[in-house]
Parts: sequence; C-alpha cells; structure tokens
Amino acid sequence: MRIYSLLFLFVLSSCAIPPPVSRPDLQEISNASARKSLCPKMFVQESCQLVHSINFTMANGYGATLLGVIVIDGGEIQATLMGVEGFVLFAAVQAANKEITVHKSLAPFDNPEFARGLMRDVRTLFVVPEYVDLFLGETGNKETVCRYVEEDGRVIDVIAAKKGYSTISLYDKEGTRERLITAKGYRLVEGMSLAESIELSSFGVGAYRLQLNLLRAEKSQL
Repeated sequence: MRIYSLLFLFVLSSCAIPPPVSRPDLQEISNASARKSLCPKMFVQESCQLVHSINFTMANGYGATLLGVIVIDGGEIQATLMGVEGFVLFAAVQAANKEITVHKSLAPFDNPEFARGLMRDVRTLFVVPEYVDLFLGETGNKETVCRYVEEDGRVIDVIAAKKGYSTISLYDKEGTRERLITAKGYRLVEGMSLAESIELSSFGVGAYRLQLNLLRAEKSQL
C-alpha cells in the first residue's frame, strides 16, 4: 500500500529487489453470511481518531520517526503528519467522493502524488474496500481469505489469522504483490478492535518498510 510513501519523496535505492510474489489461487467458499460478518471485521467500523507513531526504513537504510493522526468519519478521511515535536508537516482531507483537499504540505510532502498515495493507503489499512466483487476463499495452506476486487482490477486479500494477528496483501492488475501489511496485538479500545502495531512492507522499485504503533484511539463525535 502507498501509505506515507516517503521513499518516493526522498531517494531511490540501489539495493537488491526481492523476487515478486504472485497472487495465490483460491478455492472459493460459498458462504454469503460469512462474507458479510467475517470480512469487514478487519477494518474500522466506527467514526474515530487514531494516533500512531510511525517509524519508517527505506531500502538504503535511511529512516525517521513521525506522528500520524487519522480521523475516519464514514466515507471521509482526514490525515495529518507531524514531526515528533508536534509541528504539522502535512494535512489533508479526502471526501467520500475521493476528492482530496490539501490544507498544508511542506517539502518534501508537497507533491500531489504523495497526497493521493497517502489517502489510498490509509483507506487500505482502515476502511472496508470499495469493491465490484468479494468472495471468501481458502489457500492451499488452509488460510481463509476475504478477496476484494476493485473496479480498476487491483485485488486486496485479507487473512484473519489466529493468535491475534491478520494480514492484508495488495496486488496490482497483473497479480503481483505491491504491499504486505501485518497487524498484531488486537485489543478493544472504546469498543473498537484495533491492532497495537501494524507493519507495512512495499515491494519493487522504491521498497520501504513502515512500523505503526498505536498511541491513542477514541470515537469521534463529528
């Protein structure tokens, strides 16, 4: 996913790129009720504010720490990035119709492509995907997968694994994995099931890794 795509903004790496991973074939499970009850559970179901510390590492070893504040209100998303001292570096809102309004963007966060990528990846992490097809399937390893097929042909696979963690894989239209997200340490916060930590790995040219640690969460009264 392109959430906080800081590598795009800073530097290209010359490090070796790992071999691509292809989208797995699934054996479809015909269970409509399970699709409706199981699949959305991996995403935020309430209007809320989430605050994370964000540690990122690029393939060349460069890294930094930021503070991320996300407000989810139905179809609208607000995203703010701050330095550890609290200075706002980037702030934007994406309306339900996907139109993005940038309120503040200091270099190197002032590229329009960054805002689009950031909002898409926030949605991937926390909001139920908008899809043209959804089915429940099983991998050869007997993992149960919710597969969301988006209008542009991209695919999002969500695996609700045991022992308190889940994974989200994003595949491009050709079936090559672009992002792998692992969420761990789920706990109830104001009735919401949220992961204590989220790790995001991107693949291909411009690979990077993000570690998000939940600092605070509360339901919003917007």
